[in-house]
Amino acid sequence: PFIGGEDRCTSNTYLSGPSIYDRLEDDEQIHYLLVNDWYGLVIKDAGGSSKQSYAPTGELHGLAAVTDREIYFVIGRDDGDEVAFIEFSDITDATVERGGLSTKIQFETEDKNYIFRVRERDSSDSDEVVKYIRNRSAEQNSTRHDNASSSQSRRGDDQSGDATGPKFVTDPNQLSE
Repeated sequence: PFIGGEDRCTSNTYLSGPSIYDRLEDDEQIHYLLVNDWYGLVIKDAGGSSKQSYAPTGELHGLAAVTDREIYFVIGRDDGDEVAFIEFSDITDATVERGGLSTKIQFETEDKNYIFRVRERDSSDSDEVVKYIRNRSAEQNSTRHDNASSSQSRRGDDQSGDATGPKFVTDPNQLSE
């Protein structure tokens, strides 16, 4: 479902560390892949009063893998890639905005808005990505309400996105802890 193909994302042309595929859990699958050049990931609080930007350095790229479990961001940096994720259960909406030569996808949570600009020619179809995320979010939130007692993230509760935003790590081994 994505255009860039695994071969391009496994090379060191996108990230300085391991490929996005090597960072996933063994049974996790990518359904959609989004690529950007220098924009990386922008996170704004819901009120718009603060903004954090995580941009690739040098010739590296930003990737957003939409897996069967979450949205997994890896921002290529010469000094070590930055990694973050948003669980589907935290997403309240997802939208696509097109303007001129630019496409961006916005993922909304209760407290934050995550903006990822997309290089369309190397990415999955943005409309299909948003549709998938909305469906998975609705499923996860339905399951979450049914199982309210189980709230730990699969990557550890101190690593999940929460009211303060996602936790960024530079060492992919930290995701297993």
